[in-house]
Amino acid sequence: MTTKYKLKNNIWFKRLYSLKHKWSTALSKDFFFAGILSSQRSESTNHAVGFKANKKTSLTEFYNIFQKTVKTWRRNEDFYEFNSIKSIPTSSYPMSALLKHVAEVNTHTLFRDFEEEFNLAIGSQTKLLFINGGKMVYQVYIEGRDGTTQEVTYAPINQTIQCPCKNFEESGWLCFHSLRILHMHSVEKIPKQYISFRWTKMAKDKVWESMEAEQRMKGALNSFRPWRLHMVRKYYSLILKSHKFEQARKVLEESFAKDLSAIDEIISVMKSTDNHSENTTGVEENSEATSSSVVQVLDPARAKTKGGQSNKKIPGIYGYMKKGKRRKHREFGAKTPNINNKYML
Repeated sequence: MTTKYKLKNNIWFKRLYSLKHKWSTALSKDFFFAGILSSQRSESTNHAVGFKANKKTSLTEFYNIFQKTVKTWRRNEDFYEFNSIKSIPTSSYPMSALLKHVAEVNTHTLFRDFEEEFNLAIGSQTKLLFINGGKMVYQVYIEGRDGTTQEVTYAPINQTIQCPCKNFEESGWLCFHSLRILHMHSVEKIPKQYISFRWTKMAKDKVWESMEAEQRMKGALNSFRPWRLHMVRKYYSLILKSHKFEQARKVLEESFAKDLSAIDEIISVMKSTDNHSENTTGVEENSEATSSSVVQVLDPARAKTKGGQSNKKIPGIYGYMKKGKRRKHREFGAKTPNINNKYML
């Protein structure tokens, strides 16, 4: 293009070509992005909300629709996660050893993608090109389909396989070229190095376990958490019991002030004791840890905005809600739940 259209001195085109690794699909095969396109996030958001806003669409209505949409997402996610953990998917094809292994390890969604690749693997042809030491190079292709021919390198000793299409590096599961070679060599399980952790059934549990282990190493997760939760519930119940009566609120506030002063005194004594013991042993203490001053952050002052005291009703919020039929909204091809009038109060 630079030669044909004489764009060698075009600044914009030269800069665009220098960033080709960011927009060219052929140069991004080594990076994992699970098949997500650059514009897919905004497109999926527009599709999820599923309605066209106009100048009369109120913010309250939009918020309630969005809340119900998020609840639907989470409910569906919990449902699919439960089915994925508690059940094993079935296939219209005979369950070979590779399919059984994927059904036991990966989620149902990944199994369906893997099933499509396995179907193509069964219909493909192979040809041994040459053997280089302990590595075998095969040509895998599908007759009558252009663009499917790839040269796959396979090492039976350590079960490593490489395909130029780089579907594993890009999506996280093996392509049908690689599956054809594994199936031909009677490999019963997907090698561990080709099982993406994020597509397994227990991915969420492992993530939480690793986060808790990291917090334990840092000392943030301690044994006082149950006590804290128990005391929060007790004090919250006491506040709910006394908030309707002025005398009860006064007693609670006075007792809180007494408890706060007593606790501050105990903490200061304990800190002074610890500082004295550390100074006698010659251990230097970090100034941030020994600082007893607490910075109190207050809410900013409220500014009176223009028109803030106006009692005028906004037609977009209240006016059109009583006129005519409610405009239907679409969400994932289904009817969006109606918004009751109690949400508009």
